[in-house]
Formats: sequence, structure tokens, C-alpha cells
Amino acid sequence: MAVRWVAPFTPSQTVFLTQIDLAVGGPAQFQVLLRSDAGGVPGAVLESWIVAGYPSNPVTSVKDTLGLQLVAGTQYWVEMATTQPDGNGLQTFDQWNESLSATGTISLLNPDSTVTGYPVGNAANAAFWNNLNACGLSCGSLWVPAFDVLGQTASIPIPHFVGGALGQTIQELVGPAPLGLSVEVNLGFVGPDGNSIGPNSTVTLGPGETAPLDLNVDTLVQAFGQRVEVRPVVTVVKVTDVSLQPVNLIVTPAVALREVTEVFDTSTGFGTVLVPGKTMFPPNPIFELQGLAWEQTMRLIVSADPPNPCAATLGFVDSKGSPMGQSMQVDLKPGDTEWLDLNANTLGLKLGQRVEVQPIVTMTSPASSCQASVEVFDDVSGRTWTHQDPGSGGAQNLPNLPIQN
Repeated sequence: MAVRWVAPFTPSQTVFLTQIDLAVGGPAQFQVLLRSDAGGVPGAVLESWIVAGYPSNPVTSVKDTLGLQLVAGTQYWVEMATTQPDGNGLQTFDQWNESLSATGTISLLNPDSTVTGYPVGNAANAAFWNNLNACGLSCGSLWVPAFDVLGQTASIPIPHFVGGALGQTIQELVGPAPLGLSVEVNLGFVGPDGNSIGPNSTVTLGPGETAPLDLNVDTLVQAFGQRVEVRPVVTVVKVTDVSLQPVNLIVTPAVALREVTEVFDTSTGFGTVLVPGKTMFPPNPIFELQGLAWEQTMRLIVSADPPNPCAATLGFVDSKGSPMGQSMQVDLKPGDTEWLDLNANTLGLKLGQRVEVQPIVTMTSPASSCQASVEVFDDVSGRTWTHQDPGSGGAQNLPNLPIQN
């Protein structure tokens, strides 16, 4: 008679499944299944494996081949079912009091095999298993062997907003994929309103590979001097282990992709701005003084970094700390974007003259998380000349800016 064991687990964070380790043995062949949850009982099969010729080792592993993503706070089920008897003609599991623990573990369950699980026919899931060959309710509860569920998070830098003008191309470049892994990603762009803009693409990066996506700005603007602000977007769809390592060797390379955005001249290919994405943003963004010349505009851009809002005062000061131009208070919902411009012509500059300007972002709420950057572009062509990311200068005496909405 076949024996089946099933037990639930809930990931503490959203990850891509890499492998499941089980402290079981005994039958000549058995099946491992990963199931979804259906109202507190095992649901549909998400992935399954056949383990054959089981060696005399207290731990065996099955590796994900589908790139499944396990969602934090969502319950799943691991099932083990015998399919062939052992050398004594028995279809039973041997289990060890084995504590499973390894780098990359996201859900360590039943580490000493003492947590009660659900055998086939247990009242807790009888409705699901009533048509299976089971030992019946008389079996009561059984111990479930120790098992680990291993997974990986995907770390991708968050790109900044970047401006482009007529005759320019904005390119996002993502990769390379880590050795031993294949990573499927969605690439695209969004505008200041958060809506998709321009092309999008789904690509699979093999180990060591990168992929670009180009946005021709001419498809979005029609006249010389017009410009558009866009932010590249990268989303990991699937991570698959393509290494040739044995399944009992736990190696979980981090899924950390790099992203960089470049603006270049479409006709010549000459690059003008290169902006790497960031994985973290300083809680107190501090910008350096930078030059602003006649017929140029400095743009201070802020976005609310989800899931937090962004409440701050934006402004500019000169080299003596005196306010320049207008200042503005923003109270942005997660994902919203706003900017404040300082046009050099309003400062009385003439051809060949320039002034040093420091952009200022002053947080007005401790719950704020603001992604900020600064661009300088010329008013004639609309092309960006410089791009500045903030540092975190810690405590700094900043001027009090008058709020002018």
C-alpha cells in the first residue's frame, strides 16, 4: 500500500524556489510534490519530482526546474508519496532525526521531526484525499520528516528618471545573470504618471548574459526643444537553476542583477548621460553644488519609493546657502513623481555666465522615503547635459526654504 505524507509551510519572504531538502529514505522510488493551498488543504500540483535509487544518505534534495516564485505569507504544501517498495517489499519511509539548515533557507520546518503533520486520510484534509489509497483515519497523525525549502530573492537596482529629447535614444541595460542561473525579466519604461510608455520586452538571460531595451525619444516628442522624462522598469519573472551541480550540493548564488541607463545620440551613437540604478536610497539625500549656465534648466526630481510616501520640501540654494528661485512642498503617494525646475534665465545670467547651485530635499515626515535625482538640460534642444544622484551626508545644517506652491 502506498504511503503519502503532506505538510504545510509558509515562506517568510517572496523568493524563487531553488530546491527542497528532505530527511527521508527507504522506498526504491518515491515522488515529491509541491502543491498550492486550497482553503487550508493541499491544492493543485505546482511541481513534482521522482526520486529513484535513493542512496544511504539521510538528506536528499530535489531542484526546481520551472522557476517557481513562492509568495511571502502564502501557504504551500510539500507531499511525499511512495511509488515502489523497498528491498523488503515495503512501501514505507525511513526518517531521520535530522536538523536541516543551510545558507539560503527560507522556511525551516520540523527541524527535529517532532512536529505533527497530516497523513493521508487525516480529518484535516480528508475531503482532498478521500479518493486516494490511504491508511485511513485510524492511522491518526504521523510525524513528518524534516525538510527545508530553499529559495532566492532577486535584487535589482531601481533606475532613476532620465530625460531625453528629439534625436536621442534612452537605453536600459540589465545583467549579467549569475553563473548557474537563467533569469527571465520584463523590461520597459514608465512616465511620471507611473503608466507604461514606449516599448517593452521579455527576455531570458543565460549565465553571464545581459540584455538592452531602447526607447527612441522621437516616438514620443515631435518638436526640437521638447523632452520627456522616463524611468526604466525591470521585473524578474522567473529564475531557473541551470547548473550541473549534484542535487545534494546546496549552492544558492545570489540573484543580483545590475541595471544602467544611458542616453545617446541616435544618429552618431555618442553617449551623453550614464546613470546606474541603485538598490538603496539615502534617507537624507544630499546633493553637491553644480554649475548652471545661461539657457539651461536644473530639474530636481523626487518619487515616493514604494511602499512609503514622500513628504518633503524641494528647493535650491546658492554657494552661500541663500535660497534661489521657488521652493515647493510635495506630499506624494507611493509611486508618484514630482519635480521642481530652476531656469538660469530667471537669475539674470547672460551668455557665458554660470552660477553654482545646490538642490535641497528636506524631509517633512519621518515616514518619508524619497528617490531623488537632479538633471541639467539646455532650453534650446531639451537635451540633458548632467545627471546627479544624491549621497547621504548625515546631519547637515540646511537653510530654511520658503514654501511657494
